[in-house]
Amino acid sequence: MKRLCYLGLLLLGMIMVLSCSKKEERSGASQLKPPDPTTGIREADFVWSKEVGPDVTFYYQPTDSLKKIATLLKNRVVTVYHSIDTMLCFHQLEPIEYYCYDSPEALKQYTGRDGAFSLGNRFYYGFGPVFGGEIAEYLIGKLPGGPTRFAFIRDGLPLLLDHSGRNYHHATNNFLQEKSLLGVQLLIDDKAFEKEQGMQKSVEAASLCAYIMYQYGYEKFMQLYHNQNDFPTALKQVLGIDTKTLAKDWETFLPEHTNEKEQERETAAAAKGRT
Repeated sequence: MKRLCYLGLLLLGMIMVLSCSKKEERSGASQLKPPDPTTGIREADFVWSKEVGPDVTFYYQPTDSLKKIATLLKNRVVTVYHSIDTMLCFHQLEPIEYYCYDSPEALKQYTGRDGAFSLGNRFYYGFGPVFGGEIAEYLIGKLPGGPTRFAFIRDGLPLLLDHSGRNYHHATNNFLQEKSLLGVQLLIDDKAFEKEQGMQKSVEAASLCAYIMYQYGYEKFMQLYHNQNDFPTALKQVLGIDTKTLAKDWETFLPEHTNEKEQERETAAAAKGRT
């Protein structure tokens, strides 16, 4: 009998704990303030932690996991911000605020957005694998003269600068080997490019942008970006080549810059450094 009473009390206690837990969850959820009518962002129900770097104030949700890597993340934001500025030859950096939630789900909960975004000089990000695209779009949007007239650059450049670590040459070389490459002639035809569906055109556009930067430098690429002539004319003016030469050189370049080839070069460089 005593045992039954004990089990009954234990069961009652468990029910009370679960009930209180659910009440706390509901109470916590109800404490969230409604989103701001202008920005759609809810005021955080926690106090942001903060680290400061050159041109960047990095705010982060003070969870145990983010506390451990906050300095690393802040340094990464600083590096990405400055490196994209260098690639775009912009050199007019303004201070930014970067707000890092501890997950994409938390970002969604507080901002209503599914991915990183910016409002003015404030950035909002849910910690996850993709990083940097929002900074690229912000800086590209501040370039003098407005967006480039070339559709493939408008599409490919933000993807290239997203600092995701993806090797777009590797994927594009796969298209080349499979004989499904869209190629330069389609990429530089704005109407054909915009009509094309799917991610392949964006991947190839990012690869072609990266190739031009690698081969001719950031300044030449940005001269192309700002040129108001049609692409064949701009290409001749800025790089001194025609579109057939660009296509041939790019397609020759691709097989030498796959993941395997890049790894071979890194291994060789490391071995040379040890000797």
